[in-house]
Amino acid sequence: AALRARLKNYRCLDAANKGDFEKALAYARDAVSTWRSMLEDQRQSDTEAFMETWNGQVRSRLTAELTYALHLEAAMLLRNDEGTAAYEKAGEALRLSATVKEFPPEWRAEVMMTLGESAMSAGRMAAAQQFFQTAQEIRQAVFGPTLPSIKTYVTLGRAFHSEGIDTSAVAAYRQAFTQMANNQGVKADFLSNEELID
Repeated sequence: AALRARLKNYRCLDAANKGDFEKALAYARDAVSTWRSMLEDQRQSDTEAFMETWNGQVRSRLTAELTYALHLEAAMLLRNDEGTAAYEKAGEALRLSATVKEFPPEWRAEVMMTLGESAMSAGRMAAAQQFFQTAQEIRQAVFGPTLPSIKTYVTLGRAFHSEGIDTSAVAAYRQAFTQMANNQGVKADFLSNEELID
């Protein structure tokens, strides 16, 4: 069942990469449903004393997988212009991640980015800024001033620019370009022509 659920995650990403966000959302929802069922089955399993540690580890892994699947569902909801639902799913993912011991920091950063995007779509710029900045701090700590960190600054810059907060947008872009200048292996192909010219 776990392999099937992960396959649904991969199919979701594959469909999204092909621009078929409706199909990607269907795969994401299916994956979330599968992980939820597996987690519920685990909760109902034998919990005698000698099984408690093992069951706890399994539940933690399943919860982590469900959290990431919820993040994917939220991301695909955004691509289907369902911002309110996306914010709810990403919020659930964030709450679940707090219950998982040693939750992967990059997954947490991705959840924060999705929360930021969904908050921005709802016009909650203060919340969006906080989520993006938290994601940036995580990625900076994990990867250093490399591509994941640079892309987060660019996303933050785009968010500020879209809301007319140009001073903050310029500051975010400046951080991104400074890090790019110090990393010769990073390509700027994820930037628009307008961003490169500006």
